[in-house]
This record gives sequence, C-alpha cells and structure tokens, in this order.
Amino acid sequence: MSEYVSTINACKMCMPIGAALAFRGIDGCIPYIHGSQGCATYMRRYIISHFREPIDIASSSMDEKAAVHGGGPNFKKGILNVMRKYNPQLVGVATTCLTETIGEDVPRLVQEFREEFADLPLPEIVTASTPSYSGTHIDGWHAALQAVVNGVAQPVDSHGGVTLMPGFLSPADHRWFKELGARMGLTLTLLPDFSDVLDGPTWETYQPLAPGGTPMEAIRRMAGARATVELGVPHRLSPAQSLEQRLGTPARFTDTPIGLRATDRFLGVLTELGGCVVPRPADQALRGEDRLQPAAGSRVPHQSSSIRVLRGRPTTRPSGPTSSRSMLR
Repeated sequence: MSEYVSTINACKMCMPIGAALAFRGIDGCIPYIHGSQGCATYMRRYIISHFREPIDIASSSMDEKAAVHGGGPNFKKGILNVMRKYNPQLVGVATTCLTETIGEDVPRLVQEFREEFADLPLPEIVTASTPSYSGTHIDGWHAALQAVVNGVAQPVDSHGGVTLMPGFLSPADHRWFKELGARMGLTLTLLPDFSDVLDGPTWETYQPLAPGGTPMEAIRRMAGARATVELGVPHRLSPAQSLEQRLGTPARFTDTPIGLRATDRFLGVLTELGGCVVPRPADQALRGEDRLQPAAGSRVPHQSSSIRVLRGRPTTRPSGPTSSRSMLR
C-alpha cells in the first residue's frame, strides 16, 4: 500500500480569492487587491480557468519599496486607474498577507483618498481584512459581504422583500434561487449573485465588467426587508447578523436545500416570510423564452470545455460549510 501524502489546496486557503468572488457578485463592482501584482494575477488565472469566464481583478501592485515605506501612493493611484478604466459603482478592497503584515491602515487610506479627490465622482469603496494566514476562502467570502453590508446598506422604510444570502455555491444554484423567488411571487434579493457574471453567454465584444450581479440600489435597501435569510452554518463574520445588529433587520438561518428535510425547512422559511405558497413543478413560468435564451447562450462554452471527465470513474462531491450540513443529515 502506497503512503498517503496530505496536500493543501492553496486556493481554499486564500482569503482574498473568496473576497474577490463575493465582490464580483455585485453589479458594477471591481475587486481590488491591495498587495503585490502576483496575488491578483494568481486569483484571476484560477477563477478564469475554473469558470471559463473572463474576470478582472485590480491590484495596487506593491513592490519592495512600498513594502518598506507603505503602500498608500500605490493604493490611491490604483483606484484612480480603476475609476478611469472600469467606471465602477463599487470598489471592493481586499487586503493580503503583505499589507496586513506591515500593518497597513486601509480604512485610513480610503478616508485620505476621499478627502484628496473629493472633487471627482467617486465610487463606493468598502474594505475587507483578508490575510490568507487568518483563514480560508470561506472566511474571505464572509468578510467581503460583511464589509458590503456595513458600508452600503442604509436605514430605509420596510418594503416587504426578503434578502437571501446563499453562501458559497455555484452560479446554477444562484440562478435556481432567483427562479424560485419569481415563481413564488416573492421579492427576493440575492447577495451576492454571480449567476450571470460567472455563467453568462458568449460575448460578441469584450466587456471590462460582465453584466449582472446584485444591484447596488437593492443592497442600499436591504435593511427594509422582512428578514435576511442566510444559508449554512452561521459564520463568525455573518453579514446577516451584522445587518441585524446595525440596522435591526431580522436574521434567519437555515440549511442549504439539499435533500428533503433541508429543502422543506428552506421552503418553510420562505413561505413564512413571504406569505406565499410553494409553486408546482409544472409551473409554466419555467418555460418562457426569457429563461431559455440565456441558457442556450451559455451552452457553447460548457460544451467546448468541460471541467471534469467523469465517465467510468468514481466521483466525490466537493463540499463546504454552506452545503456540508445538509448533505450529511
């Protein structure tokens, strides 16, 4: 019997890559890595090779000099470049091991940037502390969403909708949640939502920021929802709990709908909050051309480049904190 060698998946031990994926699920948001150029290049290359979709991740491109004297000038120049090239609505800043190790005060840099360039139409800027030695990609995911909720959501009047935070799932899962909400007649807002960003049709011309994602206006109005439903095990950086503590929106936690029991619990929460009923599987809402056309558009890249070859091989289902509890029950 050969000896088993334990290995570590570097991508799952990278907080910034989880933050970048969460930020990219917001409409008009560009992930911005405050650190070396290599960090952003590694994340971009991995995400593109996995999802087969173009994605840009900006960087402050710190070098040896910035590591000694501080990365403030690089940080500000980088955001100006991002504004000029992408015209984003939101810049999601994620720190790296380098900037955290030298003690970079990123919130102070953001404040200085806003004061120095107050005459320009500035985008929203949120910051998340995501050094890889402090956690995994899941921790980075939650840190980014917590930063977005704390930095963008505002006190508003109740509007009767429901916010769903589905966790680290696939674009297909995000699309299914949106379809379910539409069939139930429920005003459902997903945060994040990369169903179109990371699983869209083939473009005729290149677009710097792929269309799709949670609208910024919906995030600003999240405090007016009946509740925020977060799937999976409650995290120490739970954005739903942050929203409840800061603006009073009730937080509800339930399992990811995998299996009968978890699905029943999930649907029970939605019907309770929305005052609606679970639609029949044969609902005609699933057959409209508006749903079939995007699916047909995204079929070509999936057929031309499949990620895994499964025929004739035993397979396992990769899991994470969002779905593992539902799968094991």
